[in-house]
Parts: sequence; structure tokens; C-alpha cells
Amino acid sequence: MADDAVQVTPGLRRARPGDAAQLHPLLDQLGYVMDIDRLAARLAWFAADASSPVWVAEYKGRVVGCIACHLTPPLHQVEPLGRITALVVDENLRGLGIGKALVNEADDFFRSQGCLAAELTSSDHRLAAHAFYEARGYRADKRRFLKSFD
Repeated sequence: MADDAVQVTPGLRRARPGDAAQLHPLLDQLGYVMDIDRLAARLAWFAADASSPVWVAEYKGRVVGCIACHLTPPLHQVEPLGRITALVVDENLRGLGIGKALVNEADDFFRSQGCLAAELTSSDHRLAAHAFYEARGYRADKRRFLKSFD
């Protein structure tokens, strides 16, 4: 994004199962392949769980981004930990403030729930995303260990 790019103000709302058709191509842009019906079912599950909100960003009448959040109650502390598990903005609209609005919404939610911190993961190859998160106050910390159960 050029420094002089016009910023937009998206409408933010909670995601609904009916958003699956518009979210599907966005998630595909990140390489997350999922059947639309399964995505709709997952959105229904999230909508029913107050500790796992998903927000969508709407711009010019269409869904152009989303963020999925979770509250995790760690055993070793009283306060919950916030976690962003997905963030995507249409690749044609990145750099216009939509992702920033979504992260601000998530951060506000985490604060309102008493979280002292929030975390997220981002693949090593997503360097632009790393810079974006750092500009929002997130910093690289610790190491993640992953075990796959294929």
C-alpha cells in the first residue's frame, strides 16, 4: 500500500452461517481450502459460542474480510488469554484499513473479557502479515511447537 492510499471504514458485524459463500473465496486466498457447507456449519458453531466470536467486514455491500477470535482459560492464570485464529482481507483491498478495523474489534473484545494478552500465529512466509501485526502492537514471542495427527 502506498502511504497516501485512501483508508476505508468497513461495517463490522458478527459472522453468520449465510456468510460462508462470501468468506469461502477469501479463505481460499490464504490457501485454506474448505467446503462451503462445512464452513457454514463452522460459522454456526462459532455464532453459538460467546467465547469464540467471528466478525466480518463489509464494504460496498459485500463481505471483504473476517477475523476469528477465542478466549482460552489457562490453568496457570486467572485471566483468559485472547487468541486470533484467522484474519483475512480480500487481497484486492489490503492496506486500506480493513484489517486494522478487524484487529481493533478483536482487541476491544479481549480487553472487555479481562484478557491481559492476546496471541496469534502467522506462517514464516507471510512477511507482510508480520509487519502488519507488529504495527498493531503484536510482537514475536516464544516458540510454537506443532504436532500433526494425520
